[in-house]
Amino acid sequence: MRLKLSAFAFKRFWDVHAWSGVVTSLVVYFMFVLGAVVLFYEPLTIWEEPLKQKPMPVGISLQAPLDLAKTLPDEFYYYLPKDGRGPHKIAFYLPDTTSWRMWWLDLEQQRLIPQRELAAAYVYDLHYLWHEVTGYALQYGAGVLVFGFLLAIVTGVLIHLKDLIPQLNQFRPERSRRVVWSDLHKVTGVLGLPFQLVYALTGTLMALAPLLFQISVGPVFGGDELSAVKTAGALIDDPPPRNYGQPAQPLTLDVLTAKALEREPRLMPESFVFRGFRRELGTVDVRGPVAGVPFGDGVVRVRAVDGVVELVQTPDNESAVGKAARWIHGLHTVEYGGLAARLLLFCLAVSGCLAILTGNWVWLERRHARAPSRENLFLARLTAGVGSSAVFSLAMMFMVSRLMPLDWAPRTRVEELTLVIGFAGCVAFALLTRDSTRVWWTVLGTAGAMVLTLPLAALHHSQAGLIGSGHGEPHVVGVEIGFLCIGSALVGAALSIRARARSRTARDSMPADLSPRPVS
Repeated sequence: MRLKLSAFAFKRFWDVHAWSGVVTSLVVYFMFVLGAVVLFYEPLTIWEEPLKQKPMPVGISLQAPLDLAKTLPDEFYYYLPKDGRGPHKIAFYLPDTTSWRMWWLDLEQQRLIPQRELAAAYVYDLHYLWHEVTGYALQYGAGVLVFGFLLAIVTGVLIHLKDLIPQLNQFRPERSRRVVWSDLHKVTGVLGLPFQLVYALTGTLMALAPLLFQISVGPVFGGDELSAVKTAGALIDDPPPRNYGQPAQPLTLDVLTAKALEREPRLMPESFVFRGFRRELGTVDVRGPVAGVPFGDGVVRVRAVDGVVELVQTPDNESAVGKAARWIHGLHTVEYGGLAARLLLFCLAVSGCLAILTGNWVWLERRHARAPSRENLFLARLTAGVGSSAVFSLAMMFMVSRLMPLDWAPRTRVEELTLVIGFAGCVAFALLTRDSTRVWWTVLGTAGAMVLTLPLAALHHSQAGLIGSGHGEPHVVGVEIGFLCIGSALVGAALSIRARARSRTARDSMPADLSPRPVS
């Protein structure tokens, strides 16, 4: 028995699916493209920063790198090298701001090195539309938009429920453009359905979590923020401010960590949060994964002056809300499956991007068939601009990051401006160009050429890559192999789009602005 909606329900769900898809499509597409890159965030940070390509010196204490920082605020974060690679680092928010700053603790040269490479970090933050200038405002907007995308997914499933399996393998490139886009939209939509559902749901909850917490403190907890934090658990990173008392000398971090591990021996320390630094009631959170527990991060909070344990938070004693938050975060950030899972999810993310773009093209074909309009023309050009510029701006930013001197103070701001200028420039180019097909093959081809040359440009700062003269670092080599694959795919797509565009007759039934050509 095949499920089928009534005519009335079908029309209502179709309207909701179409409008929610179009309204959210381009922003969510941008987030999906960045999310596909973020899947390889850690390897990218190693590729872009030569300091992280060196093995960590063995036999050093936890306290020794920290002693390099002579002046520290009351609250700061201290990170151990990931997988034994690179130096330690500290980080904190600048006073009364949301500006986050990091420094490497270089024991060899006995100095602090300001974080000088943020390209991957910008991609990570922009993936959920967070920026230190806008704070949480755009992040909350991202949560609302992704919820709208989730609505488009659910209604899309409902209106096609009876045909999901047949639509998975139905693609007819010989038919009209409207049929081609419709088929491609359905194939990519069904193929990536589980991925899109999981990421839309978990992304919405993660983006809106701080707002939901603030809203709940009054009506649910009677204004008691400490009780709200205890209930929320892993959802809330920082407790409310408190008075940490008078100045006092803390124990060394090695001693404090040992006391934390006495209480929770399964904890594998990765980072530390100091609050009330060098004060009598100051604390240190020892953080890291808990062995044998899926997505099982834990925290042991010790008092800095005497090592008394104040808090143990592990999956064994967390609240139901904390448990849900742990699984939401673990699923969204792919804390499972290793490289194979990330490669699969990358392919599904690309499929999701195609589903979004083809959804816009189906919308445009249907509306143009009824009545061509300037609004349709604008949306067609905007789709081409955003669709191509998301890839081009990333390629441009990574290329610029390789060409600038590492110790040049403004380099991180230049990287950020490059991303913005590259994106805005491509969108402007698309809006001013009559032929949207030309936008696609020009921008994708240029982006592909830049991506293909990134391994060569990386030699400016490191010899640990695919074509470097030094000993190849596996993460760096892996990233550059990925660049070659992606660059080849982009150039191939551009050449295919251009060839198909040239083969079309002059009597095409649609204006070029409203007819993106299939790549397949």
